[in-house]
Amino acid sequence: MEKMTNERIIENARVTTVETTKDEAEQMGALAFFGDKYGERVRVVKTGDFSTEFCGGTHVPTTGQIGPLVLVSEGSVGSNIRRVEALTGSAGYEHLVELRSRLDNVSEVLKSQPGRVVDAAMSLSDRLKAAEARLGEFEDRERRDAAKGIVDDAESFDGRLLVAGRFDGAGPDGLRSLAFAVRDRIDTGIGVLGSITEGKAALVVFVTDDLVEAGVSAGTIAGAAARALGGGGSKDPKLAQAGGPNIEGMDEAIAVGRTEAQGALAAL
Repeated sequence: MEKMTNERIIENARVTTVETTKDEAEQMGALAFFGDKYGERVRVVKTGDFSTEFCGGTHVPTTGQIGPLVLVSEGSVGSNIRRVEALTGSAGYEHLVELRSRLDNVSEVLKSQPGRVVDAAMSLSDRLKAAEARLGEFEDRERRDAAKGIVDDAESFDGRLLVAGRFDGAGPDGLRSLAFAVRDRIDTGIGVLGSITEGKAALVVFVTDDLVEAGVSAGTIAGAAARALGGGGSKDPKLAQAGGPNIEGMDEAIAVGRTEAQGALAAL
């Protein structure tokens, strides 16, 4: 659309207007916009040999005076209706200059020629994905090692294990992943894990399936522990997450969770 419009502008076609009756205008092939109302006499604007329309607005005498046209947005404004917005003349030119300046800045950042910034950006994206994949592998290995150490330090209640600890910096997602890694290493037991990351407290409590069937709920344990953080937690019996604004209460929260878990295991 932009290309076709600019080609018409470059033609510098003459723009003429005539006032006539509505019937005569329709016989001329003038285009009337749906929903617009017209009187008995109408103004018809003819541009070159490619446009004849009903119109009451002002117009340039030739299309070339419009200057360059640059489309800046396009979208839906109703059922089967699209709205197109564009800049023309000096505003259109200034917009292109600004885009060129931004492209030059991007090319400097990517250390590439302006015409090759897309290739440079794709190459950078590929390298970042590869780096993230390697980082993910390191994080998985670190979680596995951490999970092994946690299990090695677990308390045992007639063969059922209780693991509890604080792992600051893990964050909610990292703490959840760590909980899964620990749970995969034990046959039966309960885990209470806490973390403070960027000023936010997070707790994750898990209970193995056999203990859930015996009536132990991770949600109950997490709820009791979360009160020390001034917050609450989810009710999932297998894996519950909790948090709160009182980060100073993290050690107490883990201690409460441990006590609740010890009581649940002792009652079995």
